[in-house]
Amino acid sequence: MPPSPQHWLQHRGTQQFTLMQQTRFALMQGSVFLVHRGLASVSRTHVEHGDRLRRLAEPENRPPGIGLLTLSTHTSVFDMAAVTESVSVSMVSDTARALWSVCARDVCFRNPVFAWVFRGCKALPVERGGGAAQSDVSEAAQRLSGGEWVHVFPEGKIAPHREPLQRVRRGVCRLVLEPSPRPIVLPMHSGFADLKPVGTWLPRPGRQVHTRIGEPLTFDDIASAPGLSDTQRCALVTERIRAALIALAASTRDGRAAGSVQES
Repeated sequence: MPPSPQHWLQHRGTQQFTLMQQTRFALMQGSVFLVHRGLASVSRTHVEHGDRLRRLAEPENRPPGIGLLTLSTHTSVFDMAAVTESVSVSMVSDTARALWSVCARDVCFRNPVFAWVFRGCKALPVERGGGAAQSDVSEAAQRLSGGEWVHVFPEGKIAPHREPLQRVRRGVCRLVLEPSPRPIVLPMHSGFADLKPVGTWLPRPGRQVHTRIGEPLTFDDIASAPGLSDTQRCALVTERIRAALIALAASTRDGRAAGSVQES
């Protein structure tokens, strides 16, 4: 019988994984990886600049102590496949190297079974509308300060395909500016809405799925700008992220229409 969700919500990621937790994590992450690869096998999947994510996801390819914060558009329940499509199964099933993700408490932790599964996959529960100061946002920032990899959907929810990008949550600003040293911030656009759009029950085999990995974003100018309030600084950070994601989505659609998106 899985522990109660309260048990898993109280578990802090700063603790060491036990052997049982490591085994459960490897099995769950391996299963998720195979599901994602299965989705890729029934679609025509193209990842542009996937080498950027593969390289930066490996801790030894980043400066010592520098974390990785990946930020993705969110238009399908399968968007995490855009991340795992670009890295190896050995990485996603390794407790030390695999990413931490941030997931809404009312979705991923809504019952004891979900809580047991998602905690086992290194998911951190956040309360939508709970503000940027909540404890699991703090833990995500601590993870980045420790040189780990954290993945976030900045809008905080799935948005219908082709609708304008929603506002970026303020908690993302904390994850950009608070960790010391500041992490590498890598934006990406997931095209899995073409395979499984919002409102459909089953994937649509044979669809083209285009994912694009952007160039790292820098925020040193915003972090060091004099005379800005915290609110103003965060507004500049979130707007830069939003603009980068909008540009990635638009360039992916343009490249798909022109047939110029290449797999890498």
